[in-house]
Amino acid sequence: MNTVTTELIECARGFLEPQPEHLREYVRLFLSPEGAPCPPWQSANQETPALFGANHHSALAWYRQYGFEPKLGSEPADHVGLLLTFAAWLIESGEDPRAFAAQHLSWISEYCTRLEKEARTPWFVELAARARRAAGAI
Repeated sequence: MNTVTTELIECARGFLEPQPEHLREYVRLFLSPEGAPCPPWQSANQETPALFGANHHSALAWYRQYGFEPKLGSEPADHVGLLLTFAAWLIESGEDPRAFAAQHLSWISEYCTRLEKEARTPWFVELAARARRAAGAI
């Protein structure tokens, strides 16, 4: 198992049995209608935010090129967790993730810095640190 996969598994553990304070903090950080400080989509973290825009379509093209078909529902394809999961999947499949990383992961370190500053619980600070390590390992 590679470093990216290991870090992502550790990130996911906290979502398996979330604590009430984690759920409130999740909504505040990522989904708050009052203005989430850390929206989890690449396209929302660009100079001109546009959900379901070019980054979403580019990520979908990458996924489809490799037969990776996540169940998105109404979730944009450029969600930070999904982008990192796909990069880990590429590595586990013996593929070179560098071109994908250049297009879709370069924003994550700065995003994680903002998440660490905005988080009010240690769990989300740790989540940001693990996501940064995962992205940096590619």
